[in-house]
Amino acid sequence: MWIAGVKDSMTTPWDKVVLDAIRKEQSDKPIPDVMYVGNEAEYALFAHEVPHVEVCSRTTQNFPFLSGNMVRDMIMLHDERWKSLGLLKISI
Repeated sequence: MWIAGVKDSMTTPWDKVVLDAIRKEQSDKPIPDVMYVGNEAEYALFAHEVPHVEVCSRTTQNFPFLSGNMVRDMIMLHDERWKSLGLLKISI
């Protein structure tokens, strides 16, 4: 599992920025097997490249808003609460 923050680019499409960063860090894998994204718009960006994309909404009534950084921190600290954020599973 690779967890990292990726900086926005004003000139390069977001999906290309993220996938290029993954390819750079994990050169043995051309693309991830599973990817968690924060909303359905991000899902649409990655659905054509990644075999399994899951949308994990960070703005549900059951859980306060969490930034992407906070979710990454929870994953790295093995805090499983991020999984209960109203996960909407979308598989391709």
